[in-house]
Amino acid sequence: MGLCNQSDGQSGCNRICFVGATRALGVCNDWGWACVGGHEPDRGFCRCIGSGFRILALGPRAALVDGAKDANNRSRADVFATGGNMSVDPKTLAVYNEKAADYAATLDHGGKAGAHLVRFIAAIPAGGRVLDLGCGPGGSAHLMMQAGLDVNAVDASPEMVRFAQSKGVAARIATFDDLDAAGVYDGVWANFSLLHAPREKLSMHFGAIAQALRVGGHLHVGMKTGKGNRRDRLERLYTFVEEVELTNLLRDAGFDVVTTRTGSDIGLAGTNDPWVIMLARKN
Repeated sequence: MGLCNQSDGQSGCNRICFVGATRALGVCNDWGWACVGGHEPDRGFCRCIGSGFRILALGPRAALVDGAKDANNRSRADVFATGGNMSVDPKTLAVYNEKAADYAATLDHGGKAGAHLVRFIAAIPAGGRVLDLGCGPGGSAHLMMQAGLDVNAVDASPEMVRFAQSKGVAARIATFDDLDAAGVYDGVWANFSLLHAPREKLSMHFGAIAQALRVGGHLHVGMKTGKGNRRDRLERLYTFVEEVELTNLLRDAGFDVVTTRTGSDIGLAGTNDPWVIMLARKN
């Protein structure tokens, strides 16, 4: 995979960043041009063929473009490309980009860690390395840093990453599909993030989390409970799980469930939704 600026037909590196594994094949630049599949990178293509190639353009208005359908975006912006069959829903991502400030406000607890975060921090060795998978505006990551943990924070939303970075969190743009670490983390904090992943990919994601954890490492996961998949009034797409389903997913991935807690809360969409939170240990 190469990096190329096609705006003048010459190779170069002009504010280009690829997010994801090397399966993200293609070329993109700060003009928003892209090509995938057997094309030469140093020609001025402005059309895109192929499938599963998405361009995340950062600028005053962040946008997600499906390269297989529309690669004629000529806006000048830094472009981030992620390929493959992503666990990212464009409408959901657009909501979080647009409402990042509102979402951050709903999670503001006066700078204090809630009970679930306190329990998670207590399960991690002093100075342990933690992945905040779907960090949102970075509030939890910031509190974990204050507790002395070494935090790696990722989110698919550029605006959420900017919020997290503004708090001093070393956050970066990445999706669930990008997790390919092995045995490097003492804990993974996935607090109501994986509920946006497709149901058929949950098993794979939990397997990747287990692989990323050291033996004895802990996973915190929060999901909304229910059946099926549906969008909320803001058009965010959710995968709902039953408690027993989540337990089985974790056990199949090599976890022992340590604690299970249930409840309900009013979120960004204004609805009171039931949830389940589990703390699990890699066996």
